[in-house]
Amino acid sequence: MADHSGPQSPRGDDLSHAEATLAAMQRAAELREAEERKLDAPPTADELIKLRNVHKTYLLGVEGVPAIRGVDLTVRRGEFIVILGKSGGGKSTMLNLMTTIDKPSRGDVWLCGTRVRESTPDAVLAELRLRRLGFVFQSFNLVGSMTAVENVELPMVLAGWATAGKRRERAEQLLGRVGMGHRLAYVPSQLSGGEAQRVAIARALANRPDILVGDEITGDLDPATTDVVMSILLDLNRAHGVTVVMVTHEVALKSHAHRVIHMLDGRISRVEVVPPHVREAADKAVREAVAGPEGVDGPRLVAGDASHADSAKPASGAGAGAGAGAGGSSAAPEGAARARRRRVMMRRPGDYPTHQFAVRRFQAEHGAPTEAGASAGSAATAGAAGSQGAGEEPAAASSSREAERPSTAGQVAVAVRG
Repeated sequence: MADHSGPQSPRGDDLSHAEATLAAMQRAAELREAEERKLDAPPTADELIKLRNVHKTYLLGVEGVPAIRGVDLTVRRGEFIVILGKSGGGKSTMLNLMTTIDKPSRGDVWLCGTRVRESTPDAVLAELRLRRLGFVFQSFNLVGSMTAVENVELPMVLAGWATAGKRRERAEQLLGRVGMGHRLAYVPSQLSGGEAQRVAIARALANRPDILVGDEITGDLDPATTDVVMSILLDLNRAHGVTVVMVTHEVALKSHAHRVIHMLDGRISRVEVVPPHVREAADKAVREAVAGPEGVDGPRLVAGDASHADSAKPASGAGAGAGAGAGGSSAAPEGAARARRRRVMMRRPGDYPTHQFAVRRFQAEHGAPTEAGASAGSAATAGAAGSQGAGEEPAAASSSREAERPSTAGQVAVAVRG
């Protein structure tokens, strides 16, 4: 006999499984919505930079080239962030979007509580960059016709600081803080790469920014100068609470960061949190490298504050003679003063093999002085110096060297080109 009782009801275990699956799906949807609401919410006071689903596409003819693809990132106050990746990975593009130099094709950007839209006036963005951000570039971007102290004063002039005296006072203070107090009147062409970068850092701090932004800060620097620049950035972040966001391709620098943002093909491939003990060990290594061992030959150590200009002046008169007569007793206080001051690794032309080769070639072509002749010349110079008082240089010898230096440098340059 046929059964006409209708479809069978599902068993109890199947019903329970379906209900559990449905509940799990609803819970997952609620979590996604909560996360989206959190991302869409305006940033808090500690969230200085916030990116939400940011895209950037550049048009080349009729084709679009995606540079940033759906990036979500938050930078909090006091963090040291390193953006790491290979060339073409989107590091610099993301930095430009974070700092309003460029605007996103899609997505939301908040900077220091201000939402950046396509319609945001350039005047508002320029004011944000001037007062809330400090920029340090790989190529320094110093004004060539201005001295170091004038370059540092420039942002303060744009910000409308009250008096020239206050601007000059703060500029000199900042340059002394980064070890450039003895180079106030030097123009960029008279500075080494490391010195120019330290002036750029001082300029970036002029208006007391919330965030210090660096794009390949150490890209053109040798390892010793890189340690000097990193020690300054670490001091700003650790001791003074300045937020630092730095783009680099040098993997060794990531150990100093709180978080490392790995970029690949315009996306954040992963976020690496650096353990505190790793940061502490890396910071200690930099401090020791900058301090340098005592009595070891290597790149020369130069005092890095305003007092260097005075301490470097040769002594003269009775005071110098007394110091010499006491068997060099004045050298001890001077050495102690140098030890107390912050010292900076700097290279001289003679430290480079190309310079040494040029000198040897010049001597071979024009005739180098013999050992005996050089010794006799040194003895004669020492005797003349002793006759005029310790620490003083004969005026005739000084003037003759000053007159000869440009021509000798020009001949060496010709030898290199030849």
